[in-house]
Amino acid sequence: MAIRRGTIGTKRPTGLSLSRKGNKFTLTWKIADKNYGAGQQFQRKIYYITAPGDLKETSWTSQAISDTQTSESTTITWTNYYPTTNKKLQLLETRVRGRRQKYLEKGSLSNYIQEDWSGWSDKIYKIDEPLKPSITTSLDNVLWNKCTYSWSYSDGNPIHRPFYDIQYQSILVKDCTETDGSKLTWSTSNVDWKTGTTGSSGSLPITEDTALISGKSYTRWVRVRSRGAGGPSEWSYAKHVFAYPNMAVISTPIVKPVSSGLNVYVKWTAQANAARPIDLTTVQYLTVTPLANLVCPSGQPWTDALVQADTSGADAASFTESISITDDECLYVRVNTQHDDQLITEGAPKLAKVGALSDPDNLNVTYNSGTYQATITADNNSSVPDSFLAVRYTTEDDPKGFICGIIPHGSTTTGTIQCPAYTGTIDFGVYAVQGTYSLKTRADGVTQYVVTANMKSDIVWDGGTVPAAPTVTAERTDSEGTVRVTWNWSWSDATGAELSWADHADAWESTDEPSTYNVTSIHTAQWYVAGLDEGRVWYFRVRLYKDETYGDYSEAVSVNLSSAPVAPVLELSQAIIPETGTVTASWTYLSTDGTAQALAEIVTATLSGGIWVYSDPIATVETAQHITLDATENGWTSGNIYLIAVRTTSASGQKSAYSDPVPVTIADALSISVSTNLTTVTIDGDSVDGLTSLPLTVTVTGAGAGGRTTVAVERLLSYFMDKPDETVFNGYAGETVALVSQIGESAITIDRDVLISSLDDGAWYNLICTIEDGYGQSLTEEIQFLVAWSHQAEAPTATIVMNKDDRSASITVDTPSGAVAGDAADIYRLSADRPELIVQGADFATTYVDPYPTIGEFGGYRIVMITKDGDYIDANAQPAWTDYNIPLSVPFSIINFGGESVELLLNQNISASWQKDFTETKYLGGSVQGDWNKAVSRTGSVSTYMIRVENNETIKSLRRLAVYTGICHVRTIDGSSYAADVQVSEEHSFDTFANEFSLTITRVDPEGLDGILETDWEVSA
Repeated sequence: MAIRRGTIGTKRPTGLSLSRKGNKFTLTWKIADKNYGAGQQFQRKIYYITAPGDLKETSWTSQAISDTQTSESTTITWTNYYPTTNKKLQLLETRVRGRRQKYLEKGSLSNYIQEDWSGWSDKIYKIDEPLKPSITTSLDNVLWNKCTYSWSYSDGNPIHRPFYDIQYQSILVKDCTETDGSKLTWSTSNVDWKTGTTGSSGSLPITEDTALISGKSYTRWVRVRSRGAGGPSEWSYAKHVFAYPNMAVISTPIVKPVSSGLNVYVKWTAQANAARPIDLTTVQYLTVTPLANLVCPSGQPWTDALVQADTSGADAASFTESISITDDECLYVRVNTQHDDQLITEGAPKLAKVGALSDPDNLNVTYNSGTYQATITADNNSSVPDSFLAVRYTTEDDPKGFICGIIPHGSTTTGTIQCPAYTGTIDFGVYAVQGTYSLKTRADGVTQYVVTANMKSDIVWDGGTVPAAPTVTAERTDSEGTVRVTWNWSWSDATGAELSWADHADAWESTDEPSTYNVTSIHTAQWYVAGLDEGRVWYFRVRLYKDETYGDYSEAVSVNLSSAPVAPVLELSQAIIPETGTVTASWTYLSTDGTAQALAEIVTATLSGGIWVYSDPIATVETAQHITLDATENGWTSGNIYLIAVRTTSASGQKSAYSDPVPVTIADALSISVSTNLTTVTIDGDSVDGLTSLPLTVTVTGAGAGGRTTVAVERLLSYFMDKPDETVFNGYAGETVALVSQIGESAITIDRDVLISSLDDGAWYNLICTIEDGYGQSLTEEIQFLVAWSHQAEAPTATIVMNKDDRSASITVDTPSGAVAGDAADIYRLSADRPELIVQGADFATTYVDPYPTIGEFGGYRIVMITKDGDYIDANAQPAWTDYNIPLSVPFSIINFGGESVELLLNQNISASWQKDFTETKYLGGSVQGDWNKAVSRTGSVSTYMIRVENNETIKSLRRLAVYTGICHVRTIDGSSYAADVQVSEEHSFDTFANEFSLTITRVDPEGLDGILETDWEVSA
């Protein structure tokens, strides 16, 4: 009976709903046809992008479901997508359909049924990137240079926005005026780059390097973004500026008296920007005694008048305070700018108002009416250091008078003042002044001063006397840095003596003032001045005083405290030099009086009657402690020994003793001669030295029978080429290829056995020949040469036969047409992995056997010709090898072990994974680099089940494999062939006739090469 086919009209499922929980997606539906009888079908498809606009999709994947099932879950492995990979998940499409089956008419074909699938019902789930995280900053309460950046992710409706992690990045930017972090350059080259990932929340506390940021402007930027399978969110940015704000500049303050004190108006400007922000400005005032030039002293307690927020950098303020400005004081104001809690830039003090100076007293005048000359003394009571006293001269005829003298601050006399001729009475007054003065000469020849005052006192009127100068002597004592000073008491009314001393004679008329000490023991005859620096000439003066009145200084006396340096220790850079050579002499310098070296003299020394006799200097140097001596310039001749000595002179003029003499020997100069078997080859039209075949022979003369000769071959230029096992050979410039050292001058032979690395066709090398004589002198000659093998490799041919009976392969390499003695072949097995060397140095026209040829499409062999010089590149600069795709064709996997094999015929599940030998190295700045070992570890697994009745022998073999402790060889039907450790596990149930086996396979290095001679194979077989 014929089978009728047609559409039964099965209804598709309805009411589809797709939901997500974690990475599990569940589709629910309603069965639309009660006659679903042979199950339903569920499928899914994933859409993703790897580049914007490039939407890709997977093929439909089916999951088996029952005929009554109304929901099915499918799982997406997040690690297959962003950020673990560059795939960004866009859509998940699911679909389901039902199947109705119906038996046909009864008859001879009654066992056949007619099936009818419904149409598909589908549901698409859209995947979006997660929302942006939020980020905040928090400055440390104690450390000004520490800030914590915290972030978190929150999503009230995450159904379509799977969240994986938060990525953060941080950079430190100098002088950053940018307020939008997206406009910065974010890369690992930035200063103090930091990066990483966290969960849905995290923080990054950063303590900045104060040595880097102090006094400068640095902005710490941190950005974060959420990442999920659908891609990354936009970045969220945060920053904190570490910078002292710019200083405020004040214009002239305005001060007005009011009933409650003083009203002060201050106006200032301070540049504020993103790199130097200003959070607060504080107006402060201070009343204090000024320094010279009315400079405000530092370290004073300022009073806050007004604190206000100010980010513009320009403002003004007016404040009223009950301020009292006493004698010798001034009012100063300043404006401080502040960022954060501790970054405060103090403004420069600005003078706002001056007070009066303290009145002087104890004015004394001694007047000579015959010469019209007067000696004036007075006490300046002002604390202002550059205040001075102005002496005013008046008469009955001129009550206003003029300034006739100036008493500087710290002095009590003006000396002698010439007054004009007068009639009637005269009077002298003094007042304190801070300001300036100048001189002019009146018509009568009297000197008059013009004073400009910033501060001044009231005038005081009175008179006094002046004492005479003492006589002084000074001498060195036995104590280091101590001088005894004596003087006479020329003024019987004196109450003390002031000693003063300096290391330069004009200190008393200089801004570099002398040191002083007051002796109050009346009429003491001497005093000791200690702690003086050795190696200097010191000057001493004494003056007497009574109360605040000082007499004239004595004449200056001097004492020399210098001493000779310690005898130096001499060293020579070489003990032996040729007649044309040089030697560097170095010595120590140790001062006994603290002064530096001013001169060093190098001499030759001879011993005469047990006494050293020194020549005139052959070289001199000033402050340096080394010099190079030339043998030719000094007339030193070969075969002689010269003794060198040195002495030094200090900056204080003292000379040391001579050093112990050190010998230098003058030897004959070396000469070197090199001959090789290098020939001339032509490259790009130029003739160069070339090596056309091994061995390389080198003869070096010049060392003599007892000297050492060393020959090295170094790679001159980097060289890269493919290797037959599909790795890359890297030869780097400077790499040592050969190194031979011997005593004497016999010829040196470099062949393949001597080579440390390889000599490559077309590569440049440097032949370095060095001789060294018994004195330790050495000389080197270099020859650059090109390797240009005259004998070139050829792409070989071979006959390969698969022996299916014992699962082996027979390989015979044909003799190349240009082969010579010493040429050979390497044989590599091709598989799904990297080519594996199985025979090294195979003879031509000789048959070898591979016991483990590869199964499947990846199988075959690579035959490589290796010349006698170790070259496998042909004349056209191409690798001299030939690939043969000749796999073993069997429908099962094979495991060889201990002289037997297991064939896995049916029911195989095969998986494999590869593990690279990789070491991660992290560098400062956050960059990551890796180092790979060329070896790749491979792990695989095979599972199968056997029918005990049909596969009993295979089961026994698998059990023997389970306890086998040696290296196995695995060949799988997916194209792998490698040595491995095989771990076997077995499960079986007595309810069935099947045994289940699981094999865990780890690739290991083989014990040796797999290929063997056919004659040896036949014996072992």
